[in-house]
Amino acid sequence: MVLTSLPLQRTRRVVAVTAITTVSLSTLFIDNSTVFAADKWQGYIEAEGKYSKQRSIGEGGLFIPLWQDDTDLLFTDLRGKFDDNDSQEFNLGLGYRTILNEDWIVGGYGFYDRRRSPTGNHYHQATLGAEAFTENLDARFNVYIPESTKNIISAGGTVGAISGGQFQIQTLSGSSERALPGFDAEVGYKFDLTNNWNLTTTVGGFYFDADGYEEVTGPRGRVELAYDDIPFLSEGSRFTLGFESQHDDVRGTQTFGLARLRIPFSQFIPGKTAKRASLTRLEKRMTTRIVRDVDIVAGEGTGSIISVENATTSLGGGGSATGYTVLKAGDDIAAGVTAAGTNALIFLDGSQGVINSNTTITLLPGQVLDSGSASQTFTLTGTSSGKTATLTVSTGTRATLNSTVVGNALVGADNAFIANFDMNAAGGTAIQSSAQNFNILGVNVNGALTGLNAQNVAGSTRLRNVTFENITNTAITSVGNNIDAFRVTIDTANKGLSLNGGGHQIDQSNIRNTASHAVETVSATGFGRFKSNTFNNIGGTVISTVNTSAPPFSTDSDDNTVTGTMGSLCSPGGITLNAIEFSDVQGGGPATCP
Repeated sequence: MVLTSLPLQRTRRVVAVTAITTVSLSTLFIDNSTVFAADKWQGYIEAEGKYSKQRSIGEGGLFIPLWQDDTDLLFTDLRGKFDDNDSQEFNLGLGYRTILNEDWIVGGYGFYDRRRSPTGNHYHQATLGAEAFTENLDARFNVYIPESTKNIISAGGTVGAISGGQFQIQTLSGSSERALPGFDAEVGYKFDLTNNWNLTTTVGGFYFDADGYEEVTGPRGRVELAYDDIPFLSEGSRFTLGFESQHDDVRGTQTFGLARLRIPFSQFIPGKTAKRASLTRLEKRMTTRIVRDVDIVAGEGTGSIISVENATTSLGGGGSATGYTVLKAGDDIAAGVTAAGTNALIFLDGSQGVINSNTTITLLPGQVLDSGSASQTFTLTGTSSGKTATLTVSTGTRATLNSTVVGNALVGADNAFIANFDMNAAGGTAIQSSAQNFNILGVNVNGALTGLNAQNVAGSTRLRNVTFENITNTAITSVGNNIDAFRVTIDTANKGLSLNGGGHQIDQSNIRNTASHAVETVSATGFGRFKSNTFNNIGGTVISTVNTSAPPFSTDSDDNTVTGTMGSLCSPGGITLNAIEFSDVQGGGPATCP
């Protein structure tokens, strides 16, 4: 048999091993002409090839009647198969069928199976099956009972885990492979077509599982088109084309194209003829091929736990967390943040809707308040051994935090972070901070009276990719607290930034649609940078200074642009500013302030 759809190298291999298996098995019985020419039902040689993107399989087999009378048949079924993933298997079977009431064939069988898996391990298995046929209906049920031997297939190692909210480093033994016990079942129907053609459709499912191994379960379907009594071969010959598809979570979807050729023993014995013509349609089904799983199902299990130690993950503020907490809609967010303690990792999970808070959320030093995500990866370090491992978990989805507090919705803390969530704070100030090294990353604030109010002469607040929209008063106001803003967007506010003190850095940010000034410096001292910012539709002055005793910005404050309307470009406020350069002002080209 030639499988023309296979790549050449794979085709040669599958065809070769199929032929070798078939010929080798057949020579065991070639001298037993009595068996070959059984009185009513005779045996046959069968060769099959299957092809899929995952693997190709070649199989050869013998169906041999051992004893029979007019309604009963005892037979043996011998098979050998190989694939192009270095797997080999042999099946030695014994079966019995009988005709009941001239309407049904019922039978049972048992197999001894032996497989060499692609990993080089050998497995043994018993297969027990039951079947029932009518002229057109098929029903089968198989149970697979393998040995429980486990074979180590990979070296052990360390993995990250979490148990009871505590990060852990677990040391595991090597992963193992074993044959999985299970069962399958199917029903089919054969449609008789014209001129010796028939079409069989079959549906079913399978289930394999063992402790410590991933469950292999799913549906299976098959369609086969067969032609009986091939003219140049003996009666009882058959050629079949078809495809089979199955799916499970471990192996994914596998779809095989198949071709199968059956040659009765009478083809090889001069003077012997089959008696197929005298058999009824039901009697012809007594030699139907036994259908069972294509091979012993071997599963891979993770190693067993040898040792466990507590672990931590580093936080952005320099601290470390021993675990994490997830808060969601319906939780008391303020209480949950306090209960988590210092240097805690806290996630807001938005998968269950908007998270409401009617109490000020006060962060503790070193805390990280982040939004949930379908995939969070932590790098863990063992507290005693120093071993490292990664842990990937799901903490939900990006959250929206809705505060109804009249006052401060969220208060920052030293070395703390808030990140990657949306925030509504119509009742007052969205974020207030008197902290040192407070970080705001990827947060969108909408609808507050004041977006950020930073109040600490010695403090600093860093903003990255933060948006403030629809702010009633000032988007960012700072008294002494250094503001380090990178890619901050302010859209629709009375005033953009009001900065007191020095050392501010405003880079690559966008301020648009303000009723008053875009940037106001009040009593500013020292030097900062103001670079590559854009302004659009500014109702007041783009850069305004009030009571400024020293130049607020350094000489590398350049490449800024203004589009749309503006009140004026700059207001010196009684002193001479360092030159703030604009690459373009309202399409008029470069300018400086003052």
